[in-house]
Amino acid sequence: MMGLISSIVYGIRVWHFVCDVRRRIFLCYGCRTLTRFSSKAVLCVWIGNTSSDALFTREGRGGAMDRPTTLVRSHRGLSLILIGVACVLTIGCGSDNSVDSPQGAGSQEAGGLPQETFAEPSLSADPVLSSADPAPLFTLSSVAFSDNGEIPLAHACTLKGGDNISPTLAWSDAPDGTARLALIVDDESLPCGTGASACKHWQVYNIPADMSGFEKGQAVSDISGVTQGVNWDLTSNYAGPCPPNEHVYTFTLYALSGSVPAIEEGTALTRSQFQGRFEEHILGSAILRGLFAP
Repeated sequence: MMGLISSIVYGIRVWHFVCDVRRRIFLCYGCRTLTRFSSKAVLCVWIGNTSSDALFTREGRGGAMDRPTTLVRSHRGLSLILIGVACVLTIGCGSDNSVDSPQGAGSQEAGGLPQETFAEPSLSADPVLSSADPAPLFTLSSVAFSDNGEIPLAHACTLKGGDNISPTLAWSDAPDGTARLALIVDDESLPCGTGASACKHWQVYNIPADMSGFEKGQAVSDISGVTQGVNWDLTSNYAGPCPPNEHVYTFTLYALSGSVPAIEEGTALTRSQFQGRFEEHILGSAILRGLFAP
């Protein structure tokens, strides 16, 4: 009878021990620093050492219901098996993915809460806010020669075998607000000077803004309101290239505002002089260069 009672009491104590082990296992889940395998293994060893000693040693020394020490020792093997099972259960607890897995979209932070992610703002340009297309380029051209191309002999002075005929000129896309145009042709190659000392070959002023070019050999004096300046050879019409060697001739067309005063006939101006005098009225300019060698 006493053996039966002892077995029942021992079974109750074993049940309490198992419950204590389960409680410690649940504490393992809440301990963030014991998530690695080695940490759990150490926890199991500690459970085994302390729990078994506390259970069996007290009983061996005379607990609330003393039993012979031999009885406790005879069941120590069973206790160790139970402790081993508890260790396996503890080690079997899966590692928290939030520790080892990279943080990204849909990942969780410590504590198991979903990590909120935000998309980067788009840096693409808003078509509504994009800048307007640039204004067309004010251009001056000729069918007789390209920019920096060779001027045909027909447009050179008669002394060099030419016909002294002005080339065909065309312009387009004058700036908004253009009221008048002015054309200056000069030469800064030696022996001519630069700036105010350049050789003047043609100066045409007060050109109507609605004109888009000159014909070959244009008689500009026939255009209402147009005036011309005095050239290097004291003429007022077109004076073709007449150099001793290769020279560069610059055709410059100026777009002028409506506030510019009318320029009188015979006003002799180089590019430099014209820009200095009418700078505040110039809205834009277009340039065409031509080369001529006798």
